[in-house]
Amino acid sequence: DKIQCKVKNNQYLKTYHELRNAPWDTAFIFEDTDDIVSTWYDIFNKVLNSLIPKKEKKSQKIKAA
Repeated sequence: DKIQCKVKNNQYLKTYHELRNAPWDTAFIFEDTDDIVSTWYDIFNKVLNSLIPKKEKKSQKIKAA
């Protein structure tokens, strides 16, 4: 199964605005690089998941002849 994201043109500006205003500075309270990257990843995905709907696409089964 695959996951597809459908984005309308007007969502690009909103996504840009939300990503620009995300609390990126909170990632840098950590000293460990892995913690910084993990926090950045969480923030990025939280913004995208809130704005871009996901739709599961089921694989088509091939019928045997």
